[in-house]
Amino acid sequence: MEWNKIFEYREGELYWKIKPAKRISKGSLASRPMHTGYKRVRYDNKPYYAHRVIYEMFFGPIPKNMEIDHIDRDRSNNNIDNLRIATKSQNKANRALTSRNSSGYKGVYWSKQKKKWHVQTSFGGERKHIGFFDDIEEAALAFEREFNSRFKEFAYTGRD
Repeated sequence: MEWNKIFEYREGELYWKIKPAKRISKGSLASRPMHTGYKRVRYDNKPYYAHRVIYEMFFGPIPKNMEIDHIDRDRSNNNIDNLRIATKSQNKANRALTSRNSSGYKGVYWSKQKKKWHVQTSFGGERKHIGFFDDIEEAALAFEREFNSRFKEFAYTGRD
């Protein structure tokens, strides 16, 4: 798709270069926020994620099986310097802690059976057991070392 003929990019937002419909004027904001935090545009009656459109405007088509990662984890921040190409695993590695996490650390879980902190990570669908620890801080550091060595600049452990 030739996005540069349809949209203008300004500071992380998309604006219409064309008049796509009767009630939409040239120059108006094209992207709309979704409940997920992402922004989306509709063109030719099809929805497109704004971050994917913006990435393609600057770098061309996104290769098959690749995703666009928001470096700062803010799904609404579509500034081009906040977007990078990533595999699914890399993109997942850059996620913040979920609300279901009870330990406060990525990859660290309480094992009722062993009465210790269990540390594991996953990569490409495979889980890797790192170990069991008495101390939660020690467990978090063990996870961080493994995670950082595996995911490098995509690794976000939540301990900035």
